[in-house]
Amino acid sequence: MPWFLDMKLKSKLLIAFGLCALITVAVGVLGQSGATRLYSLFRETVDNNLFCITKVASVKTNVTATSRDLYKIITLTTLNVSQDDLADSLRSLKNNQKQVLEDFKAYRTAPLESDERIAGDAF
Repeated sequence: MPWFLDMKLKSKLLIAFGLCALITVAVGVLGQSGATRLYSLFRETVDNNLFCITKVASVKTNVTATSRDLYKIITLTTLNVSQDDLADSLRSLKNNQKQVLEDFKAYRTAPLESDERIAGDAF
């Protein structure tokens, strides 16, 4: 490397700073690429997993309400209350069942793992 030793100090400094700038640009490009991939994975997690979690929570809430309405209908039938109260409870029961089916159908449209799909089929 005698040619490098023969260079002037100005040229050596320019080459050194140029290499530092090149390394900095390469690190920035790699960082931006990683950040873009990370954002893509985050969006996929939010879109798929959180969507599924909210739908499962909604199904759980509506199944609980359906169970509550069923016991209420049994109690009202036993107590011989008015048909209007019984009809309201039946309407609520049907609405909850309808909401459960809609939410579960929406949940099934999400990309699911095989174990999730098997559990959904069993439901």
